[in-house]
Amino acid sequence: MIGSSGVDHEFENYGQPVLEYLGMSQIDLADLRDDLIDMGLVTL
Repeated sequence: MIGSSGVDHEFENYGQPVLEYLGMSQIDLADLRDDLIDMGLVTL
C-alpha cells in the first residue's frame, strides 16, 4: 500500500462515510486512491 500508516489511517477515517454512501468496499476505495495517485491527482 502506498503511503504511511498515518496517511492511510486518516484516509480511512475520511473515506468510511463515503464508503457507506457509495456502497463501495474498502478494497474499491483503495484501488480508486491508487488510480488517482497514478494519474497525479493525489499526492502523498
